[in-house]
Amino acid sequence: MFKGFGEFLLTQKGKNICFGLLCTTTAGTVLAKYLPHTFLLEQYRDVVRLYKHGLSVSLPDELKERFSKSIELVGIEQDELKLFKPFTVFGFDPFHAGTSYSRFGAIIGIPINFTYKDRDSIDKNMIKLKNEAVPWGTEESVELLDSFILSEEAQIYAIAREIKAADSAKLILDTLYQTVSLIGAYSLSNFINTKMNLYSRPRSMRMALYVFITIFMFGNYCLLKDSTQIHYEQTIDEFLKGRDPIFVKGGKDYYEKMLQRNRALRKLLGKEGENRFSSLGNENFFIRQKHVPLLHRKQFFEANLVS
Repeated sequence: MFKGFGEFLLTQKGKNICFGLLCTTTAGTVLAKYLPHTFLLEQYRDVVRLYKHGLSVSLPDELKERFSKSIELVGIEQDELKLFKPFTVFGFDPFHAGTSYSRFGAIIGIPINFTYKDRDSIDKNMIKLKNEAVPWGTEESVELLDSFILSEEAQIYAIAREIKAADSAKLILDTLYQTVSLIGAYSLSNFINTKMNLYSRPRSMRMALYVFITIFMFGNYCLLKDSTQIHYEQTIDEFLKGRDPIFVKGGKDYYEKMLQRNRALRKLLGKEGENRFSSLGNENFFIRQKHVPLLHRKQFFEANLVS
């Protein structure tokens, strides 16, 4: 049965079907990446926003003011302000989706911990680690609580960072990388098969070729995606540094708190925490480097704070 199916794929009709599957897969991949950031942006926001007792939590007035100050300091053009819509996001990290390059605009998620003033203002019942209560009597749990309390400058920096990220072409580039990788893998496979006449060779040779090309193209995709991510992170920090001194202090304060939070989580999560975070608080990645290390971003602002 499998032998007959394999022989069918070598016919012109079989090759046409494979090409059709490629087109379908490519279109599906592009839509899966593109739709949540455009046509389905509001639905995406409903998925990631903060809820309490089944109702969405509206953005507090103080965070609306902070958002307005951030977008003013960033220098977004007056006619583009309507493209950026803030909301209260689930979790403790700022968030963005969409892009200002689209008529659908972008959503900027602001976490509820941006309203925290001290430890007593924190609702500890909201904080879970792997769906379990945090042992609040430990030293690392106190460090975790303190890491949620951010200075106003740190909050303004974090919001501005998401605004600038949404005001970039990164979404378009990521979608392009996926498309080129899929089409490139098919085209390269077809070229080598034809050039080396592998269609008349044992199937195992073609399978080995497909595995090699898949690994090669996926590696290139990851390299392009990660390089672009790092480029934009560095570019945004450089832009904000020169934009206003508040971002320099805010960036330093923000990454200081992020490193503190990760160090606390490293201890609280045990073995999983050691795998996810370094002793300094940086994120651990396997092979890939998906982001600029948090410590490097903190040091970047520290150096400019001194000078």
